Amino acid sequence: MAKAIGQFKFLQFSDVHLDSRLSLLKLPLSLSERQQRRREILEAFLLALEVAKLEEVDAVLIPGDLWHNETIRGVTLTKIIAACAALGDVPVVIAPGDRDCYSADSFYNDQVLQVHGLPTWSENVHVFKTKDFSTFKHPYHPEVAFTGRALTNPDPQPERPLACSVARDERLPINILLLCGSIDGYIGVDRESEIAPFSPFTAEELEEAQFTYAALGHYHDYTEVLSGNGNILGAYSGSLAGRGFDELGPRFALLGTIHNSDFGARQCTIEPLELDRRRMIMVSTDISGLTGEDMIDEITMNIEEQGGRIENDLVFLHLEGNYRIDSNPKTVIETLQEHYYNVAVMDYTRPDYLSESFDYRTTEAKFVESLLAMKKNVEHTGGAFDTNLDRSSVIEDALYYGLDALRQKRVTVRDVD
Repeated sequence: MAKAIGQFKFLQFSDVHLDSRLSLLKLPLSLSERQQRRREILEAFLLALEVAKLEEVDAVLIPGDLWHNETIRGVTLTKIIAACAALGDVPVVIAPGDRDCYSADSFYNDQVLQVHGLPTWSENVHVFKTKDFSTFKHPYHPEVAFTGRALTNPDPQPERPLACSVARDERLPINILLLCGSIDGYIGVDRESEIAPFSPFTAEELEEAQFTYAALGHYHDYTEVLSGNGNILGAYSGSLAGRGFDELGPRFALLGTIHNSDFGARQCTIEPLELDRRRMIMVSTDISGLTGEDMIDEITMNIEEQGGRIENDLVFLHLEGNYRIDSNPKTVIETLQEHYYNVAVMDYTRPDYLSESFDYRTTEAKFVESLLAMKKNVEHTGGAFDTNLDRSSVIEDALYYGLDALRQKRVTVRDVD
């Protein structure tokens, strides 16, 4: 995409979390697969910088969490530093976040890199190193300035960074803010798991700060922040590559263009770019009454509807319902695992034993009659807040597991249990 005269182009991404511990994020991967996934996340970062070259951007913006301080490896740092240097004069502007926070022993510090025998950052890389906001001008675009700050510890920070006026170069037409923090009203899954906000702010505070654009980091879902009249104030690119099933679907870097509007004011447009080779997909499927082939078709259709792609993607599959006795979900799951890169399954299904008629003279019939009567009695005597509802579920489990033992001579334990 060619750049018109007077436009300023940038590539933004954040929350790459290089070398983070994937094993803690509910990915059903072997050690070698986790190592491969870490390499793929690094490849997504390197690809982002290649895109910056191809698009001839004027700056790369990274507002937080490029890596994890406690796990980042020297070989990864060497590749990061070399890739940034390969951009030549294009500024790479970094605002350290809570995972890669800046401190005296941070790898953003050249002296620390030298102590470890690692290459130092090239001149085109600018890292904000204080918790207070600072501003610097673009070295080759005198009309552009960047403002940002670093998080200096990994703990939640309740102070509101935009509650007071943030200095910007009012003489310049383009002022870009880099901020790692929690915007009020964000509804992504990672907000639910956040113990406390990091440097919280509101869209209204961001609009009052009067920056041309704000590159935001910390949250993992692509989210635009709009002004009262619908213009883009800033955006979270979200995580660059998925690391767990709380980062579903496509992950993005943002190709942004700041240009003059029809009314002479500066505006920004954004194009999300998917650079990760894989997607994390989560689906729920009721397989009641389906044959094995129909199960595969139904599950595959649901995966495709969520954007899942054969061979490439990691799938978290939630199965529920009562399956036909002549069907076997285990065989279906094995088939799906051959189709996709990796499939994790939570199996809440049961065989549909009770749709059959039982000969009242058999052990099976007497067992079923006894357990159903016990279950009915518990449910009848229990109140709305009674623990008898839990006892009813236990009895139902006993019923199906007993029929498993009688029919199959083995018991298949559901994941829910």
